[in-house]
Amino acid sequence: METGQTAQTGSGFSSLLFIGVIFAVFYFFMIRPQQKQQKKRQEMLNAIGVGSDVVTIGGIHGKVTELNEDTVLIEVNKGMTLKMLRSAIGSVVPKEVDSSDAAVAEPTAVEEERTAATDPLRK
Repeated sequence: METGQTAQTGSGFSSLLFIGVIFAVFYFFMIRPQQKQQKKRQEMLNAIGVGSDVVTIGGIHGKVTELNEDTVLIEVNKGMTLKMLRSAIGSVVPKEVDSSDAAVAEPTAVEEERTAATDPLRK
């Protein structure tokens, strides 16, 4: 009879160990990444300032004109503002690097030659 009790004790321990492993897998593959994502989103919402270009979760693009604790005023067109919850902001549009100097730069000789060869009206 002692061997039957030993088998049951080992079986109970392995079941408990299996449940622990399942919980660890769920934690590292589901819970922890979601917590990181929520923390990153909260940091993004806290970093919003007046003048930030944002996109709402509904796809509306605009510029923040006023901030309150829970609400944000977003200017979507000149003279048209929307009052939204801060949590309705989906993302902040990153500021673009001023590349106007690169766009205005004169084309190189190779670019001019390539354009002249492919564009018959430019000859």
